[in-house]
Amino acid sequence: MAYLFELSGEHEELSCAEIRGCAQAAGFSLRERGEGYLLADTGAPPEIFGNRCGLLWRVDDVILDTAPDALMDGIGTAVKDMGLNGTFAVRAKVKDSYADTMKLQKEAGRIISEMKGMTVNLTEPDNLFRIFVCSERAFFATVAASVDRSLLEQRKVQNRPFFSPISIHPKYARVLINLARASGGARILDPFCGTGGILIEAAKVDLSPLGSDISQEMIEGSARNLEYEGLKAELKRCDVSSIRNEFGEVDAIVTDPPYGRASSTNREDIESLYSRMLAAFCDTVRPNGYISLIVPDISMIERLPDGLVFRESYSLRVHRSLTRNFVVLQRTE
Repeated sequence: MAYLFELSGEHEELSCAEIRGCAQAAGFSLRERGEGYLLADTGAPPEIFGNRCGLLWRVDDVILDTAPDALMDGIGTAVKDMGLNGTFAVRAKVKDSYADTMKLQKEAGRIISEMKGMTVNLTEPDNLFRIFVCSERAFFATVAASVDRSLLEQRKVQNRPFFSPISIHPKYARVLINLARASGGARILDPFCGTGGILIEAAKVDLSPLGSDISQEMIEGSARNLEYEGLKAELKRCDVSSIRNEFGEVDAIVTDPPYGRASSTNREDIESLYSRMLAAFCDTVRPNGYISLIVPDISMIERLPDGLVFRESYSLRVHRSLTRNFVVLQRTE
């Protein structure tokens, strides 16, 4: 079965990386990447991605994969023998200006209506079809899963009982979690949990969140925010060097550590903190387990301890004085 992943468009490299990580956690790989999309052949439930991803619009079950100029003839052939009933709607997405979106929707709707005798319902259709067109490809599909982006917006830090302006957006917390390639029920540790944003998103995708922080205020704040969402996590106040003693071995580490700017390092030199942090990560994550973290400068993690290897990184410019680098490390056996 072929699935089409429609990327959100905010940061395609990061979006692709997130989906690859989520796919690896589900036990399969992606087939190819195109202009604004990924393709995969898999029997894995598409809801995995709809429930987990932060930088994805939807997953479509591909009916037709063709050239743009053959799309309408192909739709006619494809729907001819399909057992369809009830109402329907067609939604189209066109990358850049390769085609007229409204024209595609109307023409496809006319074909389906004439061939199957179905009625259009734009608000609550029984069957929702997708058209996706870019320069080299055109797809006709049904919607298999969608990401409810409004829920991620509702969980922004300013909407929580305990607030800190340095917290990352929930969609990027999801990205970090998926980059760590953790499957259902995995023990995920954020050793700089702050306001609990990563812990909240980990719990939302059925992982087992663990959190620590040197600040008791942050531990109490995380607890308040988790309770507000009706979620639970194991929380402990401790220094990062103590995480192995406090939590034992974990499946993955996902964190946005202090940068030494707006976020406090408890007066410790940033190089010293990161050196201790990386050593603790290596000691705590399981063999072959992943560590995903954000740093403002890649040079901050250039000196890795024995047992940790660099896998990938992606840069996201926030504003003139801040770039967030999403980095993936892995512990070797």
